[in-house]
Amino acid sequence: RTGLKNARWSSTVPSETIHGCRIYCGDNRVILPSLPHSSVHCVVTSPPYFNQRDYGNEKQIGLEKTPDDYVAELVRVFREVRMVMRRDATLWVNIGDKYANDDKWGGSTSGKHTPELHGHGPDRRKITTGMGSKNLLGVPWRFAFAMQADGWILRSDIIWHRTNAMPQSMHDRPSCNHEYLFLFAREPRYFYDDVAIREPGTDAKGRTKRSVWSIPVAAEKEQHFACFPPKLVEPCILAGTSSHGCCKACGAPYVRQVERDRIPTRPGNDSKLTGDNKVDGNRDKERHVSEVRTLGWEKSCKCPGDERKPAIVLDPFAGSFTSCATAVALNRRAVGIELNPEYVEIGKRKLGKSIMTQGFGLQ
Repeated sequence: RTGLKNARWSSTVPSETIHGCRIYCGDNRVILPSLPHSSVHCVVTSPPYFNQRDYGNEKQIGLEKTPDDYVAELVRVFREVRMVMRRDATLWVNIGDKYANDDKWGGSTSGKHTPELHGHGPDRRKITTGMGSKNLLGVPWRFAFAMQADGWILRSDIIWHRTNAMPQSMHDRPSCNHEYLFLFAREPRYFYDDVAIREPGTDAKGRTKRSVWSIPVAAEKEQHFACFPPKLVEPCILAGTSSHGCCKACGAPYVRQVERDRIPTRPGNDSKLTGDNKVDGNRDKERHVSEVRTLGWEKSCKCPGDERKPAIVLDPFAGSFTSCATAVALNRRAVGIELNPEYVEIGKRKLGKSIMTQGFGLQ
């Protein structure tokens, strides 16, 4: 075990550090205000979904009475997250949807195996959405719009296409096999390494990452039922943090210096249609692909020297610590906050098995 040797991270809140990941067990609404401001480079997280399951903790988020109450609580948490993020940092949030079912009861006895799987929560309760049964609540977009209203910049909605999603039993709507991943920023200008996540192209030159990511649901070896796959986390961290590290003095990320060549793939031609029959001229313009070459890395600050340290990735709803373990495997530092002590122990075991990549290391 190694410590994060940075005095700014000293806190009265107890924590433990394993392989470059600082672990906090407790309520993120209490812990986040104790963390140093403007210190985190990237946040990747998946909060508990609305009315999905009971984790048996009175401080948990997800069992609010209405979707609006749930969204308001999430916005409150991310308001604290914003304070610990650098101004050039990004926030990536995976969140699922829910159908209204006001006519039915839920709670710790709502399923045959619920107590064994998720612990003994409060008595049975009824969730009131205010909408007729079978209505899709649109929780992800309620959340996204509420975040915008709170000052966040919504940069992208990404569709996580779950390629191995379980079939559903209904026969009056399509079976759902996708979730949302939202990209938020604090400021209009922020760090984003698009080269690090370029997709392979049919012409072998590559292309900019698209907004539909086809990734299978990950199987968790230990008992945790809300984990998201490392393959979903990895591009967020690669795009949101510098692979070359950050200035050791101020934390500013090193920026990739690239050369981009536009290579024509189809010559332009004149349209034969005229007048009202003329189509958009873009169809007849020359098409290109971009070939990108990395020339090196450049400091984004004016601090003297060239000492570097890894970027810091935060997950305020750490769950089984998938984001943190992925960050560590990519040679970043991580900070994870989790309310459930059992999941914290799962995270410790997962981080204990993480293999650090070679490079400038965690000093």
